[in-house]
Amino acid sequence: MADKKRIELLSDLQDAHDSMLQGLSELAKYFGLNGTLGQIYGVLLLHEGPLSLEELSQLVGKSKSSISNYTQTMEYFRMIRHVYRINPDLKSKQKYYELETNFQSVAHNLAQRKFNELEQLQGIIETSFTQLKMIRKTTEKPELTIDIQIERIGLLLSLLNIITELITIWIEALPENSSLQ
Repeated sequence: MADKKRIELLSDLQDAHDSMLQGLSELAKYFGLNGTLGQIYGVLLLHEGPLSLEELSQLVGKSKSSISNYTQTMEYFRMIRHVYRINPDLKSKQKYYELETNFQSVAHNLAQRKFNELEQLQGIIETSFTQLKMIRKTTEKPELTIDIQIERIGLLLSLLNIITELITIWIEALPENSSLQ
């Protein structure tokens, strides 16, 4: 009977882990990253210590070269860091990866990335808006569609300005160097 409860517990635990990895994969996609980055982050979040590329590859189900590329991206965004450990069998150092436990810093870095993308998008839309207004001024009998486009793009820019302000406030409110361990 105890074995059956242990098996059920392990099954429930595996379901919870799978759900967490799927959720983090979707969150990574939301931030414009590949879902595998979220899975790697989840594996490291749920694991007690650092993992090698080979271990990450087995746990995530991707090739070592693929995992290597993803871990480089994750290090760039300071989501993870590498540490070296001596491998007694090979008598050499081996690279391992561990989770960045300063979750506020991770959130700050990802928010800053999205903010930069939003600013680029906003610049493109502002350029189009300016072009439409110039066309409107130089046309003797402007079409109604130009006025509608100017109005709608103006509303979109207003919304983007509000979003930009909110993200700016959020980024400034996130302390970069405090750890939530």
